[in-house]
Amino acid sequence: MNIETDRPLRFDQVTPPDKKKSPNRMRYDAEIRVIRARVGNLEDIRAKLGLTRRKICQLLLVDPSAWTRWTSSGGQAPPHIYRALEWYLLLIEKDPRALMPIGTWSSNLFEDRFQMLETGIQQMAKARAGLMAAVFLVGAIGGAILMLVLR
Repeated sequence: MNIETDRPLRFDQVTPPDKKKSPNRMRYDAEIRVIRARVGNLEDIRAKLGLTRRKICQLLLVDPSAWTRWTSSGGQAPPHIYRALEWYLLLIEKDPRALMPIGTWSSNLFEDRFQMLETGIQQMAKARAGLMAAVFLVGAIGGAILMLVLR
């Protein structure tokens, strides 16, 4: 709700219609609309992340009253909040471990699994190097025998 004119803000408006906008502010408003269309509003994003209001406020380093103000009707979050949440969603999409606190049993499961895979890959690389050395040695011996036979 715009206090000065007592008109409710439309859903697609980020800043009040009678407020003079700079070119940068217009660009930020457009970016917020694109982010909202892509990932949803703040509460949708919070639900996708599976975080409580307290946890998302801790993640964003903001006071819970700010979150309440932004999510109430007519409230608006600063553009950098939308950008930070969009980047966090992209990070989680690329690496789900980013959502897990370090040191929890679930993050340790991932670490153990990755360490086991890394050890297996290193062992396979050593075995392959040994096999290649054996093939080279057999080829060298076979070549030497062939040279002796052809003399």
